[in-house]
Amino acid sequence: MMLSSLVLPSFMALWMGGAAWAEGCDGPLEGYLAEVREHSREDAYRCLADRDDAGSFLVAEVAALAKGVEDTKLTRALAIHIMQRLDRPVPADQSRALGGADRRFLRDAVHARRGRQSPVPSNARVFERFDWYEPDRSYTPARLTALDHANLTMIDSPPKAPKVDPAGGTAADAMAEAAPAAGAGTAGMCGCSAASGAAVGGLWVGLLGFAVGRRRSRMA
Repeated sequence: MMLSSLVLPSFMALWMGGAAWAEGCDGPLEGYLAEVREHSREDAYRCLADRDDAGSFLVAEVAALAKGVEDTKLTRALAIHIMQRLDRPVPADQSRALGGADRRFLRDAVHARRGRQSPVPSNARVFERFDWYEPDRSYTPARLTALDHANLTMIDSPPKAPKVDPAGGTAADAMAEAAPAAGAGTAGMCGCSAASGAAVGGLWVGLLGFAVGRRRSRMA
């Protein structure tokens, strides 16, 4: 009697949790990430991998970590999210957010998606949970496509993030704003004003009139 009173609540909690996950991946991303961090739930990893909007969310979560703090479950969730999209270019901001172990994991995934048997048992256990993983003994690196090579480069050496002006916008934006407007005259570039140009023109007219007057007085 006592045993059943302990087992039943646990079973009900497990059943209710399974029912909630069976509804799909339409819940808040924060909830799936909490399940990854606290319980390493495979379903939570899958939902973060399947949701297109999870990429920017996970990058923001990595950026929010305190300096020097690592969250290996968070970055592995991001790596699996990228892994499920290796049929398209890897975004630079997502690659920059990864750690060294996650980069090695993704490099292995690029080859595994083309048929290589993963040489890392822990990676193979992850890949086996996805339909695309079909190891082929005849695999060679020649199967890698141009996109695969581009993604490997992005995974290994993502470009640095563009510098952002504290006032808002990137450095390129600031340069564009500082450039003279199209059609602007050279007077604006040298700092001369329209008023000073008119004054110089008046001076030349006055000097010309003075010279003509002196010439006429001599002829008389």
